[in-house]
Amino acid sequence: MTGAPDFIRGGQGYWKVHNVPHVRKLDGQPTMLTVWKSFCAKCGGPFETTISAADERGPQNRRCFDHRAPGRAVERRKRKKKK
Repeated sequence: MTGAPDFIRGGQGYWKVHNVPHVRKLDGQPTMLTVWKSFCAKCGGPFETTISAADERGPQNRRCFDHRAPGRAVERRKRKKKK
């Protein structure tokens, strides 16, 4: 991915890929979903996540499918000490 991320959560960047039209199952109303791309906080591999385009909180997923851990905080990386 190139350029600055469109959204940052806890130091992790997310890039907006595209919007997808969707029909809600609950009431049949049309809505839009946004697909975001980022890198897993655990393994560093790329992954995509989809959320409502109206959600202003941004993407909530911080890990790929293989390393998902709902409700668990991402471990912060320790700073390298200056010599």
